[in-house]
Amino acid sequence: MTFARRSTHADDAALTVTRLENHAGLCLRGEADTLGVHTLRKAIAAVAPSVREVHLDLAALSFIDVACTRELLILARRPARPHLILHQPPPSLIRLVGLLGSDCRPVPVPPDSGTGSGPIVSIQAT
Repeated sequence: MTFARRSTHADDAALTVTRLENHAGLCLRGEADTLGVHTLRKAIAAVAPSVREVHLDLAALSFIDVACTRELLILARRPARPHLILHQPPPSLIRLVGLLGSDCRPVPVPPDSGTGSGPIVSIQAT
């Protein structure tokens, strides 16, 4: 299933969110900004509430703002308290989580954990 915001300009890198095939989670592409927050919210709502680990492939994410970061933190704060496994997160997202998520601490995942290439960070609300 794909969730996408319609682009209003030719140079607009609208947010596209698809479900991952090999894990419970989502792949985010483009710019996750205020205009794409509803797209992200709909995609997050489609993730089963009982999932204990949500993988987010962020390799093709070119930008994320405060509004979309808050949506990811809301996901981490669900009653099931799922671990968010961020694959190749942009450094700006890690900084925003540190600023906005006083109850959510980013923790690097060891590279030998078999979860793929690139940096991986785990976030879980306390």
